[in-house]
Amino acid sequence: MITLLFVGDGERDAAMLPPIVRTIVGSEFSTISEHWSRLWQGGGGYHRKLIYASKQALDRGAKGVVAVVDVDRDRKGVRLAKLKSAQSEILQKSPALRVAVGEAVPHGEAWLLDDPGAVRTALELSAEAPIKRGNNPKEELESLTAQSPNPVSSFKESCARIAEKVQTDRCQHAKETGFADFVDDVKAHLCPLFAA
Repeated sequence: MITLLFVGDGERDAAMLPPIVRTIVGSEFSTISEHWSRLWQGGGGYHRKLIYASKQALDRGAKGVVAVVDVDRDRKGVRLAKLKSAQSEILQKSPALRVAVGEAVPHGEAWLLDDPGAVRTALELSAEAPIKRGNNPKEELESLTAQSPNPVSSFKESCARIAEKVQTDRCQHAKETGFADFVDDVKAHLCPLFAA
């Protein structure tokens, strides 16, 4: 089975990114997760950290890397440009390793909220339950999770459940949230791994 290394900001990214990528590639795979904050041996900056993560992926037998950053307080595109630069470098030096990158605007939870059907289904909310995108997607998802009649054990689990239900064609603001570009990158760089 193909193994992919996922790099994100924390446990929620580790929980929600694999199901989203499974939907995009249409195949199962095993996962390894790393957090940006733990990739200190690669030096500072997202470029160097992604290069370091790619070396870890190869050492651990992974065939691909999925790396996602949040915009947070940076300008849109700043962190993504660093990832794209590292992605090009990795593909030149290690063509057997596939790398897909993305930038969530403002956070990965915005990708989940952009599919209200997935949120309602995963959290067992009524069909009329309002799903607001707002300025703070983390708070909105936490509030919706609290409204679920069937509580989950953690917010991380809530994100994973929603991610399993996300359908890319139902996301109406995918360009604004960075999700559309991420989907395109996964299709271009990872789907070929599963086509063979």
